Amino acid sequence: MGYEMAEGWEGLSGAGGPMSRRGAVRLLASGVAVVAGSAVLAACGGPAVPGSVATNGSGTPDPTKAQPTDAQSMVSNSGGTVSLVATGSAIGTTTTDTASYYFGPATGDGTWICQVAKQGSSAADHGNALAGIMARNDGTDGAAFAGVFITDGNGVTFRWRSADGQPGQQWPMAIAIGVTAPIWLKLANSAGTFSCWYSTDGKTWNNKTSMAVTFSNTTYLVGLAATSASTTQQLDQFTNLSGFKPNRFLNINPSNTAENSSSSK
Repeated sequence: MGYEMAEGWEGLSGAGGPMSRRGAVRLLASGVAVVAGSAVLAACGGPAVPGSVATNGSGTPDPTKAQPTDAQSMVSNSGGTVSLVATGSAIGTTTTDTASYYFGPATGDGTWICQVAKQGSSAADHGNALAGIMARNDGTDGAAFAGVFITDGNGVTFRWRSADGQPGQQWPMAIAIGVTAPIWLKLANSAGTFSCWYSTDGKTWNNKTSMAVTFSNTTYLVGLAATSASTTQQLDQFTNLSGFKPNRFLNINPSNTAENSSSSK
């Protein structure tokens, strides 16, 4: 039984140092589709996770044809605009999450900003689709995280999971009810305390709130996250990214049976 490390992941560190083969396989075993660099993370001879580059660099993904296990069909980063196909039902409402995630590695304190320029919508999402910034301990579906998001109809929300495997929690920003995209969002980490803000113009920031979240990994993830909150995949667009440079795609989803079965043989 052998494993092949995905190119570009050997630099990600856990609490004990660089991520091991076992740590990388944990991503796969959890049902997370990982796309990083040109190599693949394969397990036990089962179907390999695609090794395509995380951005296609041109064009805009078609939500009706997007495949969550193929990064090139899910995300583009061209001319300062990131187009991300939103999938999955929710972030932070249970002990697991399902979402599209376009991210890069981060260490220590940081402040990250984006503008959600456009958010897809459908009648089936009941105003609960999410688009925003999320910092995350790792790519597994029950990982600790903190994120600030615009919803499709229910304003801005701050969500977090205080530690791996704990129930997710959310704090609705009462005075932000009614705001919609385009919207600016800011998330910051100061020694494990995460704070968030929103702005309609990128200059005046409102509604700071903070929550302690424990990341066990020295190197964690920061990126753009999106859910469709329905079976209809939607397209979200982000601009004015600051403080982070996403370059990898994850389909966070515990029900990815192909990846689960390939890692359990």
